[in-house]
Amino acid sequence: MLRKFVVAGIALALGSASALAADLPVKSAPLPAPAPEFNWNGFYLGVGYGYLNGTVTGPGTVPFNVGGAVSYFEVNGGYRVQTSVGIVLGLDVSAPVWLSQSTFHVPPPGAGFNTAAPQFIILPEAQIGYAIGRFLPYFGVGVGIGSIKATINPVGAPPVSDTTSSAMLAVSFGVDYALTNNWIVGVRYDHVQGELHNYTFPTAGAPTVVQVGTATDGIAGIVRYRF
Repeated sequence: MLRKFVVAGIALALGSASALAADLPVKSAPLPAPAPEFNWNGFYLGVGYGYLNGTVTGPGTVPFNVGGAVSYFEVNGGYRVQTSVGIVLGLDVSAPVWLSQSTFHVPPPGAGFNTAAPQFIILPEAQIGYAIGRFLPYFGVGVGIGSIKATINPVGAPPVSDTTSSAMLAVSFGVDYALTNNWIVGVRYDHVQGELHNYTFPTAGAPTVVQVGTATDGIAGIVRYRF
């Protein structure tokens, strides 16, 4: 009889423990930590290909301003910092490493032709943008320097050249997109204005002095790597 009471007591205790365990709250598995929000902070280096089309202007070309175009490869680099409200401030420096030569004919027809071959251009630019996740639309403005070799080819005379350096103003609008945390692609519109500058060509008899400036607009595709 005693044995029956012991067995019954053990069974009752086990049943009560199981019921109590069933009533206890079950601890769920921890949720994965959310992925950190992307930001645009950091240094970057990039390459790009672009096209500029514009007009040679100035007293030296009046009354027949002429057009010209160049394509180019560039390298660029800079630094960006994103504020807590999503505004992104940056400094970008671009420098074409290859530029095509632009050829334009001098009116009236048959008067000859001129060429302009950029030697180098360096354009530092301050930028401000607004981060929309992995998209970054931005505006930039900067002042740089360019060296241009100009050649005139008068009819019946050998070509003569002069190379000068002048200040250049650049205004840009662009949109970048972060493919990954490091790789960024983008497109950029540029307006580049070159100051009026005197070119002195050693022509026969007396030097020919021509005052020329430039105004160009174009578009470029950019690939950047952020460190």
